[in-house]
Amino acid sequence: MKGSSAVWGWLLVLGAAACSLSNLDDLRGTPDGTGGAAGKPTGGAAGKATGGAAGTATGGAAGKAAGGAAGAATGGAGGSGGSGGGGEQCNNGVDDDQNQLTDCADPACAGVTQCVLPTPQNWSGPVWLALASSNDALPSCPGGGPAAIDGGAGALDAPQLTCTACLCGNPSGGSCTMGSTGTVYAGGSCGSSSASFSIQPAKCVDFPFVNGGAPKSFVYPGVSVSGSSCTSSGGAESARPEPSYAQRARVCAVTAGGGCVGGTSCVQTPASGFETAVCVYRSGDFACPSGYGKKTTIYDAKTFVDTRTCGGCSCAAPVGRTCDGWYRPYYDKGCVNPWGGGTPPKVEANPGCFPGTTAYQSLVVNPGSPTGGSCPPATLPQTGSVAPVGPTTVCCL
Repeated sequence: MKGSSAVWGWLLVLGAAACSLSNLDDLRGTPDGTGGAAGKPTGGAAGKATGGAAGTATGGAAGKAAGGAAGAATGGAGGSGGSGGGGEQCNNGVDDDQNQLTDCADPACAGVTQCVLPTPQNWSGPVWLALASSNDALPSCPGGGPAAIDGGAGALDAPQLTCTACLCGNPSGGSCTMGSTGTVYAGGSCGSSSASFSIQPAKCVDFPFVNGGAPKSFVYPGVSVSGSSCTSSGGAESARPEPSYAQRARVCAVTAGGGCVGGTSCVQTPASGFETAVCVYRSGDFACPSGYGKKTTIYDAKTFVDTRTCGGCSCAAPVGRTCDGWYRPYYDKGCVNPWGGGTPPKVEANPGCFPGTTAYQSLVVNPGSPTGGSCPPATLPQTGSVAPVGPTTVCCL
């Protein structure tokens, strides 16, 4: 009996030791730090579920407290709390801060979003519109993305072409003509009795008598140049200034969010540098849809229908052109015994009185040929115009 009792005693001691070791493992937990059998459900699973899931979703301290404290109290390491979601984003249709209010409906978005009319059928939007003078910079689109449209708006300025100067060559051609009738006078200063006579170019004419005697002064018919002209040159295009619009325009697409009612859309309020109203757009030239009252037409800023042409040049009639002819009176009929002897005087366009104290009885007038002079150049008006292409209609609230 004593031997049996001793054996049973050792068995009890060994069983107690084994039980103690098992309880110690349970209390110590597993190497992954999630708690032992007792710690896992509360500190690990419960901690993770409450501290991890709730903490991740809401980022609150409650998750940390529930997960951390519960896990620690039962031997687990506990779940970690969430870090916070960064607040409402206002344009993604998601209740980011878990307050049951989305975008436009969330007070956090007041002043940065607005509920607007939905984009009409066949139109694109919502968009922001920026307009600037031709020399000013346009704002960048939100997020640094590409513009939906870049172009020109407002008045189209199409400067005249630069054309080479107009020139005229020397006059050429033509002829000198003269009148057919002259006048002779009895006195020496063309102031007494007179008579007319007929004359032909370069042919001798005998004067008629005046008061029964040979005349002592006369006025021969004047000569003039006709038919001369100049050849023009120049007037060709040398530079074509680029047309430009009074304004530069940019259209930027923006994301519509949620939180609006009555069929309206939540849109970010346009940033600084953009028009204050939200817009829609459509390729082509259209009337604005209902509710969108302010129209801006944007065109391709680099492409035009350009029909501008230099007008060329012309030359006016010659000025300063004269006849190189001559005239000569004679003391006897039949153009015998010439006056002056040497070189005869040149003909004139408007001759005055040829005076004398001795009688003249015949005359020759040779009109000659045109000489000298110049033609004033004239620049003809430019023709054609510049028309815009590629219209896009932008309509804003």
